[in-house]
Amino acid sequence: MKKLNYLLITFVIISLAGCSKKDNTTTPTPTPTPTGITVNSSWQYSAKIDGTTHANVEGSLDFQGSFGWSASLAGWPDTSSCVFGSGLNGNNSPNKSLSIDIGTAYFMGNQCDTAKFKAVIHTGSYSYTANGNNGVKISWVDANGDFWATDYGTGNQTGSSFSITDVVPVGFVLGNYELKFKATFSCKLYNYSTGASVLLTDGVYVGKFENYN
Repeated sequence: MKKLNYLLITFVIISLAGCSKKDNTTTPTPTPTPTGITVNSSWQYSAKIDGTTHANVEGSLDFQGSFGWSASLAGWPDTSSCVFGSGLNGNNSPNKSLSIDIGTAYFMGNQCDTAKFKAVIHTGSYSYTANGNNGVKISWVDANGDFWATDYGTGNQTGSSFSITDVVPVGFVLGNYELKFKATFSCKLYNYSTGASVLLTDGVYVGKFENYN
């Protein structure tokens, strides 16, 4: 697998002023336990978005796994912080890309140590939060190139869920520590421009996070 060292967390887009749509008030159903995909599977995602299944795997078409991070570095005695990102993206187009941001690791200096990185990426449930700060954010680019995320629009995630079910160490790769994980989730995704929402259910993601040193 070719590793991409670029920031996947922040999409650079221009807000289109104007119309907005009423929020979809339907509550996501609890995420069932997916079958057939394990933490040892290839980097991939699968999810139903408004009832339509979307699934991609690394190596299929032009899709490739990628890492990302968003750090705020501060000198002593202030505390630095970092949010980690993992995504499956098309090399030639962002369409049908899905990414997960999760955080936050707090540390002194310019490098997050391995123990604090592991403390953020753990099995268990997470809450949806803005930009993945002290929680998790899911982003999606649809087939038309429109951007959706859990913290756009109203950001309401009543009834949504996100859980990391498995974490396995990969170890140090080119000096950076990696963890592989499997997550299951359901949520509402909100359109960046209009605030309209769609339901994501039966979500499952297998990929990696990397701690940059």
